[in-house]
Amino acid sequence: MDTFVKSKHVSGSKSHLGNKTAADRAWEYPRHLYEDGVKLLCRPCNVVIAHQRKSMIDDHLKCNSHLRNLAKEIETAVRQTTLTSSFQRSTESRQDHAAICHAWVKMYSKANIPLEKSDNPAVKDFLLTQVRNRGAISCADRLRRAYLPDYYASEKQRLKETQTSSCNCRRNV
Repeated sequence: MDTFVKSKHVSGSKSHLGNKTAADRAWEYPRHLYEDGVKLLCRPCNVVIAHQRKSMIDDHLKCNSHLRNLAKEIETAVRQTTLTSSFQRSTESRQDHAAICHAWVKMYSKANIPLEKSDNPAVKDFLLTQVRNRGAISCADRLRRAYLPDYYASEKQRLKETQTSSCNCRRNV
């Protein structure tokens, strides 16, 4: 009698959905799809696609709106990004801007050049024509208010450390 009874198979934690990530699906369809974070986006349509089921992706790639957008993609190459990646790029550029301004203040201070010289039209013209990241250097007033106090504090700390280390060396002798 037990041979005719169906045993129920308990699958445990296995899901009926695949274990593919958005990056895996983007790799499978490089012409049509790209991955931004954990989302899978359609390049021509600029829409988010569920990446767990392959049939959903295949259905989207066969639909008329996708085919129309694919034809229009040749004319315009617009690419949708998520807010997190936009904020990340913005934060990175802000950090780059601060690093350039700190280096500029350090260079001017070590060369004993007044910060007002960076507002000179000849300096601005040189930066515009010869430097790739030319817009990153702020005006002299902004450099003085925002970046000079940081440089002053770091130099003051460095001088204190060198003074205490030289005092310790003399005492040990």
